[in-house]
Amino acid sequence: MKMSGCRRVMCFLPLLLVACATARGGSEPLQAHAGDRIEDFFSLPLSEGPSGFDRLARALEQQFPASAHASAIERTAQQAPVTLRDGYIVQRYLRLENGRHLMAEFAKTPCMPVQLAVSLTRPDPAQLDYYRRTGVYLAAGNGMSVTFSVDTVSTQCVTSIEIAETPTLRADDQPPRN
Repeated sequence: MKMSGCRRVMCFLPLLLVACATARGGSEPLQAHAGDRIEDFFSLPLSEGPSGFDRLARALEQQFPASAHASAIERTAQQAPVTLRDGYIVQRYLRLENGRHLMAEFAKTPCMPVQLAVSLTRPDPAQLDYYRRTGVYLAAGNGMSVTFSVDTVSTQCVTSIEIAETPTLRADDQPPRN
């Protein structure tokens, strides 16, 4: 069977494109940014402190744009859910205006496992909900606190998180030394 010159070019064109892409190293890998993954909500504030919180908050402000003059109710009412790079969904996000304090709500599907959140934050053992009565977990580190709670029906899934800067004691607030 004899192939025309044009037909040969059409057969080899896809191979040529693949070879060129492979030779230059293929496509560039996607850069990970703060707020791209669910674990950023749990790990950045605790591992990097206020600077990690600020990185996360900036990323959320880009993903949930709102008018500077909108009230908190208006900002959350206008938000559409955002799917993160790892497939988890942030339903709503609210940053309180005074200081470093934000709250976010996650979709129930896919489920953000409590065990993953616990492994990322290593909550204070005194604050762990061993008996799953409250569904609230608290971790603190580097001047930040992360509190997360589970769904009351499916206690294996984290549904909300609150991240806040922990107040620091001033010299005159220190307890007296004996």
